[in-house]
Amino acid sequence: MSGTSATLVIQLPRKLIIGWVGDTLVSVQKREKVTKDLILTKPFHMPDVTTEKIRIYNNRGETRRNVFDKKSKIYVRGRMYPGLSVSRSLGDLLAHHIGVKSEPDIYIADILPSDKFITIATDGVWSHLAAEEVGEIIYEFGLKDPGTSCELIT
Repeated sequence: MSGTSATLVIQLPRKLIIGWVGDTLVSVQKREKVTKDLILTKPFHMPDVTTEKIRIYNNRGETRRNVFDKKSKIYVRGRMYPGLSVSRSLGDLLAHHIGVKSEPDIYIADILPSDKFITIATDGVWSHLAAEEVGEIIYEFGLKDPGTSCELIT
């Protein structure tokens, strides 16, 4: 019952190729603050996404809200384990028997002149900050003080 998420970003001259499993997401921040920053890794690999939930149910699993943190988690149907909070992971053998899979989603994005940088972060960041907020912190401290950027984001 120990898996992990993974995200891979390959930068080509005019494209980004992104593959992800789990809850590590990628955001592209724009040069102009009037342009909305975007999360590129959608759909999310979470238990409450309909297609993920159906696959888990069809494999003898179920999703239900955890009474302590109110988040949807994945369980063996009728049991109290494993309580996984992502619908895709690498290496979690028990969860793979109940529909959690390790197949990544792939997204290819054009690199636009307005793109400034990308941010790769886990759900611990994205559950508390929007892509625009992360971008604002990095714009303010970024290259001159990356340590402060990291502290403020985490």
